[in-house]
Amino acid sequence: MDYPGFVGPSNTSPAQMADHERLVNWYIETVQSAGAPTRAVLLPTPGFRSFTTMGAVGCRALLDLTTHVYAVYGDKFKRVDASGTVTDLATVALDANPATLSYNGPTGGQIFVTSGANGYVYTISSGAFTQVLTGTALMGAAKDGSFLALDATSGQVRQSNANDGLTGWTNPTMAFSWNLPDKIAAMVVSNDELWLIGESLGAVFYHTGAFPQPFGPIPGAVFNYGTRAPFSVKAGGDSIVWLSHNKEGAGSILMASGYTPGSISSYAVGQAISKYDATFGTRDCECLVYKQNEHTFVNVTFPAAQATWTLDKELSLWHERGRWNESRAAYDHWAPRMNVHAFGKHLVGDRTSNLLQEMRADYGTEIDGGPIRRLRVPPPLWASTRGRLSVSRFDVVLDSGLGTPTGQGQHPDIRLRVSLDGGYTWGSQRRTSAGTMGQYGLRPYWVGLGSSETIWTPEVVVSDPVPYRLSMAMVEGQGIRQTGAPQAQN
Repeated sequence: MDYPGFVGPSNTSPAQMADHERLVNWYIETVQSAGAPTRAVLLPTPGFRSFTTMGAVGCRALLDLTTHVYAVYGDKFKRVDASGTVTDLATVALDANPATLSYNGPTGGQIFVTSGANGYVYTISSGAFTQVLTGTALMGAAKDGSFLALDATSGQVRQSNANDGLTGWTNPTMAFSWNLPDKIAAMVVSNDELWLIGESLGAVFYHTGAFPQPFGPIPGAVFNYGTRAPFSVKAGGDSIVWLSHNKEGAGSILMASGYTPGSISSYAVGQAISKYDATFGTRDCECLVYKQNEHTFVNVTFPAAQATWTLDKELSLWHERGRWNESRAAYDHWAPRMNVHAFGKHLVGDRTSNLLQEMRADYGTEIDGGPIRRLRVPPPLWASTRGRLSVSRFDVVLDSGLGTPTGQGQHPDIRLRVSLDGGYTWGSQRRTSAGTMGQYGLRPYWVGLGSSETIWTPEVVVSDPVPYRLSMAMVEGQGIRQTGAPQAQN
């Protein structure tokens, strides 16, 4: 029979015997043909290949201006052209936060850099680099030709003159706060509107055209959700996402389309965030949003907790991403920190290397060149009422025959291990071939897979640099309950 729910999201329940499924480094795509034998498949998350070496270590900001990409790596502000040639432009202050890069348009011709709480203006035509703010620029933005800088200490937003980031900052009438009982913690410009978010509240502002204070609140665009993770606030398409905090509690991932935020967290995501918050804190949470093949992915990373959760916005389904750490026998968080689409490529930078990388769906290696370890744990099978479950065969239907001519992917395999206690312990791993190059139509399978009085769960793992595309799984055995857990007996 078809294995129920094999193609599915990460959805680990606190009641682990009910559901402990995980999906790591695969995502779900629905099959749009009504006649297809399966309704959805698992596709591999993208891999990476080096585009250029940046010199300094640790990507903190990226900005695409068509002919060049501007970047902050470590304490260096740099420019990259389409050939991958890197030019050092300036040195900036360094802290653990991301930097921000904003452009005031072709009339102004300037880039506003915030890094280490300082603000700098780079004039593209002359190459001049000028520090304009000291200790008062957590993050920056650009709106209607003016630069904006958020002072995290005072909760005040400063702004430059229009089309001139070198002037206006010291004019007290050019700074503003909101009339709400909270301090501004983060800001972002989206759809020509300015979103200001405090620790417990938020509001949206528009350009009124007045001088010297051009921003006014949009009536009714006030919400009772803030954040303690300022760099989790991210604009993606027509939406804003962030890790929330308010007087009732914290830990939901919010998305606002329009002016009303709503939680997009599943119960499993919420449970995970609660654990991270209790153990590591979540103020370091950061979001990265990108689009690939009609999927908009919202990647929510918790660096201290070494975890990344990813929402497919179109399907409203979550999966996990990460880089396998052999020494910990666990996943670290997903590597990319910043992204731009430039030169016809999707370019990303990570926290720990000096590389600017191209990210593509058909690349099969990690950001460090190692293998991407992909994992699927589907919902468990339950024994029928007062029976015993035994599994004689388990098959995985995938696109086989996609091995590489040489190297690690020449003989790709797929590995299985089984849990008989709800995922608390696991048996030994068993390998079988996923098909060498040209070996199409191969169906990996395993036999003699044990029995249990209550529950049986498979774990499927792959790690070769080939495009593992999984369509379904099939299972044969005795005493298998068709759907769901057995009901309580009187």
